[in-house]
Amino acid sequence: MSKKKKKKAKKGRSQKIEVPSLLDKELELLKSEHSSLVCKYNSLAKDYARATEYLSCVASFEKAYEMLTDRLDKLTSEHMTLQATHKGLEYSHEKLVESYVALDIAHEVVVTSVKTIEPFSHTCTCSHVETMLSCDKPCCSQATKSCVGHVVVESCDDLIAQEDDELKREVEKLKLELTKLKSKGQVQPSQDNRDIMVKKLERGSNVTSSAL
Repeated sequence: MSKKKKKKAKKGRSQKIEVPSLLDKELELLKSEHSSLVCKYNSLAKDYARATEYLSCVASFEKAYEMLTDRLDKLTSEHMTLQATHKGLEYSHEKLVESYVALDIAHEVVVTSVKTIEPFSHTCTCSHVETMLSCDKPCCSQATKSCVGHVVVESCDDLIAQEDDELKREVEKLKLELTKLKSKGQVQPSQDNRDIMVKKLERGSNVTSSAL
């Protein structure tokens, strides 16, 4: 009987020893699982932080995109306005060139006319002056002739001086206008326009000279 009891006691001790070893193994497994879960948690936390940062970057990019879109619309509107202004300036430039051509040609014609004009003869007669100063009395016939000549000569001189003054004033006026145009913008008249305008103005000048 004592032998059987001893065997049973040994079996009970061996079972008691096996139970703690199993618990230790399970504890080790739980620790390893816990450590793996902690690693996964840390990885997920990093991924979450990256996702949050990415979302903030996306939001900032969207805001910058909206700002750039608004700026593009504004620049497009300004570009269209500048195109319209450019067309207006081109039209004004063409008109300025035409005015410059006309003034330059008129200036040349006036200068040429002033240089080539011939003085009028002083022996001109004015019928109404002679009629007013004519007298039947022989005592004043000589005085009448001298008075007629004197009055007529003074009238012709005044007319020539007046025309010369008018031409000089016109030349000065054209010079001032040319100076203003040149100060606004340096423009060169085309040769075709110059030739056409010169011919027209020369024809007008010839008609005026023949009438005089």
